[in-house]
Amino acid sequence: FSLIALSIVGASGAIGIGQLADALDDIQDRSGPAMLLMMKMRVRQMESLKTMQDLNGFKIEDYANNGDAAVQKTALDEINNLAATVLSNVAENDKDADRAYEQYLRLPKTAIEEAQWKKVKVKLDLFREQHKLYANAVAALGKATNWNELPGLIMGYRDKQDRVAGLHSRLSEELNKLESITSANAEQVRAGATKTKLGARMLIGAVVALGVLGLGFMTWIIARNIVNSLHKLRTTMMQVAESNDFTVRMGMKG
Repeated sequence: FSLIALSIVGASGAIGIGQLADALDDIQDRSGPAMLLMMKMRVRQMESLKTMQDLNGFKIEDYANNGDAAVQKTALDEINNLAATVLSNVAENDKDADRAYEQYLRLPKTAIEEAQWKKVKVKLDLFREQHKLYANAVAALGKATNWNELPGLIMGYRDKQDRVAGLHSRLSEELNKLESITSANAEQVRAGATKTKLGARMLIGAVVALGVLGLGFMTWIIARNIVNSLHKLRTTMMQVAESNDFTVRMGMKG
């Protein structure tokens, strides 16, 4: 009985530990990194867009009514330097976003996550294509040398800025859905692990309780047999003492 009880306790404990280990592995190796990488990708994309918007601080209207060539040269130098700084920062943010994207691609995904990721990827490809055009518009401002071409370059930059902002908004909607799916899956894994852990504890408790009861019952049986044997011995000794008949024998079982 004891061996059976220990076997059940060991098996239930092993099952519980296995389920918990699987849950921790899922959260540590898939769900957790997925959430972090998506967050990193989104943050870097937003920082990249925000950096390019720094060019909005340049107001061509402040120079438009001034025909002085020196002033126009100053304006061109200002927009050139600003665009170069913006592009340098954007390149760093884009590199981090691409790295997070590549790392996320290698993570295992559930069927639901995979289906949503395909939708995200469609929006992401459109965003990245427009983002590249947006960066090219910034680069054109960084190389501008003709004052008369500057208004057209700025108009093209602002047009692409509006387009990429719209695409980023639609991409964010799909990423929000993907994050919700990943978060829900992680929560489901945690809940399943917690349920398994509680079930294992209850089973172990029940087996231990049964073991205690069984041990108590066996102890009672043994004690009862000992008491009965002692009672028979006492009775036999009294019979011998009263009759002086040493041929009386005490009945023994087993």
